[in-house]
Amino acid sequence: MPFILPWAWNEYVNTPPPLPRSFLSLPMMKNSRKVLIITYYWPPSGGAGVQRWLKFSKYLPEFGWKPIVYTPENPYFNLTDQSLLKDVHEDVEVIKRRIWEPYRLATILTGTKSKHINTGNLDHAGKKKSIAQRLITYIRANWIVPDPRKYWIKPSVNLLQNLLEKRGVDVIVTTGPPHSMHLIGYNLKKRRPNLKWIADFRDPWSQLDFYDTLPMSKNTRRKHQKLERKVLEQADIVLGTSPSMHTQLEPFDISKFRCITNGFDPDDFPENYENKQDPERINLVHAGLLKSERNPSNLWKALKKWMTLQAEKADHLNIVCAGNVDTEIREQLSNDPDLGKIIDFPGYLERKELQNLYSSADIFLLLVNNTHNSRVNIPGKLFEYIASGKKILVACKKTDDVAKILMDYPNARILEYNDSPDRYLEVLNDLFTLDAKEIPSESIQSFSRQNLTKDLSDLLEDLRTS
Repeated sequence: MPFILPWAWNEYVNTPPPLPRSFLSLPMMKNSRKVLIITYYWPPSGGAGVQRWLKFSKYLPEFGWKPIVYTPENPYFNLTDQSLLKDVHEDVEVIKRRIWEPYRLATILTGTKSKHINTGNLDHAGKKKSIAQRLITYIRANWIVPDPRKYWIKPSVNLLQNLLEKRGVDVIVTTGPPHSMHLIGYNLKKRRPNLKWIADFRDPWSQLDFYDTLPMSKNTRRKHQKLERKVLEQADIVLGTSPSMHTQLEPFDISKFRCITNGFDPDDFPENYENKQDPERINLVHAGLLKSERNPSNLWKALKKWMTLQAEKADHLNIVCAGNVDTEIREQLSNDPDLGKIIDFPGYLERKELQNLYSSADIFLLLVNNTHNSRVNIPGKLFEYIASGKKILVACKKTDDVAKILMDYPNARILEYNDSPDRYLEVLNDLFTLDAKEIPSESIQSFSRQNLTKDLSDLLEDLRTS
């Protein structure tokens, strides 16, 4: 029986019925409808945050929509990927405005090179911090709400208010984090009440697990909740990347909630994708952020035990952790007398390099945040792993949306973080000897970026004509 993704569990999301698509074939409609996308992350920004709306904008012109992207001219990120520029569709209009962010002040206080200031969510909970670093973290947590991009809100609203009318924009989309992007949408909506607005939540806001690592006061948390509530009340549609995202947001009118997950772009897959494994090696690959709340301690113990029990095969095992890895985890594994010999940390890889790594993988390691809101955490790479047809070892809670997506995927094995090392060892032995089953392409096409964009196009048209 072929693998079919279990979408029945998604029925409560209240997705609107599909609209007739006959209008999409009319030449006069091509790019006649315009959507303004307000996003902090845009190429050459790298990392996961840029992928969602880069891919949507890539395919929206096929469905009669002209994307207008508004993004900072000088954003403060330390991951770049020039190769992503090839995915910017020629019909996409990109408007940039300079942004001021307070990270330069942080460099003065800490004496750190500007691009080494941590703007993400690694190592904030670490114990080895100077007084200046602790001060910066406290200021970041309590004085700059909702985030350091808040100073871009007012000038952006002033600029975009005129642009909306001049460009004849039908719908605007704000995507966060950073959630200050939503406050741009909120203020535009206040000035133009008839404006159609979609607030896209790639992660939770006031319940974001990253906040738990910060010295955030209760009063600050309430400020986040208040701002979040304003956005949820005023947005016409609240869009999430997981079916359960609404459970991690402040209470709002659930009829406004829609879910369009992330997905995979067939254009990102190299030729002979599945055929580049080395038959003499077992490549266990983790790609992306590896932080303390994703550290599978019992997996590492199981791997060490396997290396002892299977000494003759141990030299054939290779572990690659590509992307940003928490300093303590990297040091722990690198200094281990067994794992240190077989593990590699190549750092952040641009898209082409990542594709090559994917093609050489035998088993993908998928780690979901082991936190209170793990239910809504669906790493974007999951869909690329599914599309590859390869084996996947997953660490998550059985109630997470990831587990529900993979419940019938024959090449996946799901464990919880608190499962014993012996249970991990049992699953490893299973995966090492398992022959991956071929997955019919038609059973995974609902996750292709093109089909997901078709769903978005329907949603935009429904909102435009409402």
